[in-house]
Amino acid sequence: MSESSTAAATSANLWRTLRAATPLLFLGPNESGTTTRAEAAPTAAAGAWPFRACRCSWQEQRSGAAAAVRSLRRSPQIRAEWPRARLRPPTNTSPSNAMPIATARSAGLRKFIPQPDRYAERYGRFTLTARDIEILDVVHRYRYLEARHIRAIVGGSGQQITRRLQGLFHGGYVGRYARRERMRLDLGSGAPLMAYGLETNGARALGRHRIAAAAASGGEPEPVRWRKDYTRRTEWFLEHQLMISNFRCVLELALRETSGVDLLCWKQGEDTWFRVAIPGEQRRVVSVAPDAYFVLRSKGQVRHFYLEADRSTEERRRLVHKFIGYWWHLQDPGFLEAGDRRSRVNVLFVSTGQRRLRNMINTLERMPKPNRARHGGKGLFWFYLNDHATIDDPSRLLDPGWRSATQRDGSCSLA
Repeated sequence: MSESSTAAATSANLWRTLRAATPLLFLGPNESGTTTRAEAAPTAAAGAWPFRACRCSWQEQRSGAAAAVRSLRRSPQIRAEWPRARLRPPTNTSPSNAMPIATARSAGLRKFIPQPDRYAERYGRFTLTARDIEILDVVHRYRYLEARHIRAIVGGSGQQITRRLQGLFHGGYVGRYARRERMRLDLGSGAPLMAYGLETNGARALGRHRIAAAAASGGEPEPVRWRKDYTRRTEWFLEHQLMISNFRCVLELALRETSGVDLLCWKQGEDTWFRVAIPGEQRRVVSVAPDAYFVLRSKGQVRHFYLEADRSTEERRRLVHKFIGYWWHLQDPGFLEAGDRRSRVNVLFVSTGQRRLRNMINTLERMPKPNRARHGGKGLFWFYLNDHATIDDPSRLLDPGWRSATQRDGSCSLA
């Protein structure tokens, strides 16, 4: 037998072994040496995932199993359904750092598949209503949020809103997401905890509604800032975004119950990012990306806040750099000259655990002051537990309970 015939036989045997052992769809050589589509192996009930077929070049096919495995690629349409998200590289590499960070492996993120035909058979054809447009607008403003937040913000019958969410999902207006470890099926009866994000049909419908409303009033329509890439996120990003959305939802609900306090603006994304120059022997520029920036007006006073949602993924060194960046930014002449920000500005850190909260305050206390601040200092940084911000008792967010390096008793309040 020639060397080429031996290599071809070995390659064919490897491909048959891989096709029998994996639930994926392959394009590999058959017994005759030509490239054909393999049959779909295990079903979804057996734990398989519907990935696209992997197209391989003839060089990769001849190279055997190693090249075949390297050639696997995730489909962009179902990128969120990858069973195990990639493990984050450890950032806390210094043995002297006692700051706890989250190092557990991600359990993965699942994006559910709409079934419009089955929905139509059960409930009939889905048509958009005024409440549906309101739901789409809320999802667009928050980017990602859970069903319980939508029910709390929109108001009305929770059962009806849940049914409308179901129709919006199967109609392709919104997408459903859920972390595997957050699904309650293993803990007891009930549906999984769902998160919702806008989809293509929803963005188009919301845009058409805004154009029609602007034409009726004679104004300019507000653009719908949305991209398809927003639906292709990992579990890490989604959990962080849901933490920000929870804070914003609780804040808006608290303001509904509190008179004399108004939310003037809320900003997220690149509009809130800034770069600050840190003076010294070697002048350097630091970039700071707040999770949100909002302004409250309470009793005639305007107060400015930067929000940082901490999920215990940053080590002590990065926290110190963030503290220093805010320290110099709040003393920048350009910031101080912008309205009345000088005396009424705070940086809010919302954390997920009591121990993490104490360590963050201790890190701030031990940090040497970069300079003698003209106002504020370390007292401008406030800390809060995310478990205390709940939609069941939203007014608690405005009450005293925020801690700082100078007031550990929790006597600081937003209003």
